[in-house]
Amino acid sequence: MRHQGAFRNVIVSFDMEDEAFRELPMPKNLQGEQDSRFMVARLDGLLALLWPDMGFHSLWVMKEYGVAESWIKLFNINIAQGLQEVLGFTKNGELLLIHYGSLISYEPSQQTWYFHFGLFDWLSLDTYVESLVLLNISTRYSSKKKERRISTEG
Repeated sequence: MRHQGAFRNVIVSFDMEDEAFRELPMPKNLQGEQDSRFMVARLDGLLALLWPDMGFHSLWVMKEYGVAESWIKLFNINIAQGLQEVLGFTKNGELLLIHYGSLISYEPSQQTWYFHFGLFDWLSLDTYVESLVLLNISTRYSSKKKERRISTEG
């Protein structure tokens, strides 16, 4: 993002309740860094950030959403090139990645790589998060409409 003539990295969130965009703070150690190839994911319900840095990537998590001081660095991953996309984390904490057209995972406690399938010229995967939020119905409007209906029936 260009800001006052200089580039800076930002994480932008969208709050579906009030339909507003917000900028989330980067880890203080990474503020001012020039690399824009970082990737975001979700780890145990927390915002996670994978940052490229001189032949490896560092994994950061935000312990308290929206608080810059709550970012902590969990570990480094020795993966210099070929990282295309971070898909997220499995339930047991493995990091799922697309690397040179292959689906791989990294188990941080054992520092072990697992190859799942791939070696495609092009591989595209996507993630989803289950939710009970109805995207096409306003919660506030539905509540007001229900209250109005109850008062007119009496």
